[in-house]
Amino acid sequence: MGNGCLVSAAMRCTCESWTLRRLRALGLRVRPIAAEIERLRSALEGRHQDPRRDRSRCLQRLEVPVLEGPSGRIWWMTNAVEASERLIELVRGNDDIANHADGCEAGMIAAAESALGAAFPPSYRRLVEEFGTWDIAGEEFLGVYQTPAMGVELLGSVAETLDARSQYGMPSDLIVVMFDGMGGLVVFDSSRVDQEGECPVLVWNPGVVDRESMERVGDDFGSFAFALCQRAVTRWRASG
Repeated sequence: MGNGCLVSAAMRCTCESWTLRRLRALGLRVRPIAAEIERLRSALEGRHQDPRRDRSRCLQRLEVPVLEGPSGRIWWMTNAVEASERLIELVRGNDDIANHADGCEAGMIAAAESALGAAFPPSYRRLVEEFGTWDIAGEEFLGVYQTPAMGVELLGSVAETLDARSQYGMPSDLIVVMFDGMGGLVVFDSSRVDQEGECPVLVWNPGVVDRESMERVGDDFGSFAFALCQRAVTRWRASG
């Protein structure tokens, strides 16, 4: 094995160890992959379908870690929109410490995107569709919504983003999704869109002009929001 391969292997092991530490910090337990593979193989023995085809499908899914949360529920590592679906389940499953509006219709989302000059990432759009605006265990997300008092004005991400642009000079390609509680704005960067339409999540502070100096808190909104809320719920329940 060449030096380059050794370096790559070492970096991969370091990244995997860091990932496992982060997952455990979020209250998620990583099940041994080998045990899961053996369990699935045993379950497939009695099937009448072609076992090779079934095993192939199952093993492809097992290429990512299997996670078990405090409630005992199993999750597979997911993409951004699937993470948003998990967050929807989390909010609805903890309605004693969560609040949300009645969702947001496609026309209102289109109007919001037009006002902001940017499309929502699919994972943010999914949550806005479902809840409009929402909070859980103290974590509040702006979303998009209207109130009788404000009429047709679009509140949440639209109002706060336009306000930050006009009053504080926030770059026009940043969209506010929540406040960080320390004077900063949690935003997604619509100028950097990946193949799935997702954008990185950053923290912008008034006066900051160097994009590289901004803290990056997530690679996409869905995964960022789900991890944040899962941790908040775990801590809330533990303190209760």
